[in-house]
Amino acid sequence: MGLSHTPGQAFLLYDVDGGTLPDGEEAKAALVETVLDRAREHVAAALPFGAEVDAEGVRRVTIEGLQTDPCGGTHVRTTADLTGIQITRVRTKKGQLKLSYTAQHA
Repeated sequence: MGLSHTPGQAFLLYDVDGGTLPDGEEAKAALVETVLDRAREHVAAALPFGAEVDAEGVRRVTIEGLQTDPCGGTHVRTTADLTGIQITRVRTKKGQLKLSYTAQHA
């Protein structure tokens, strides 16, 4: 699993060990809709963000109730500050699913 929230290069990378990767445009479109529906739920929930520096000096950002990741330099107060989320590309390769995306700040 990996990620980048860098504007213009943002992506989420998932290992799909033994899982089914979407094959064909219809399956990819269904996956995109599922991901966008989930993102809309998180945005509507206005989940708060928090940040702290770990023992190695890496700033880590936590979305309450979801996950903690190294800081990507994108600072919002809550998930409600994210708008215009779009999945721009879906790629599958060697058991990995990569979703490229864009989002704006409200």
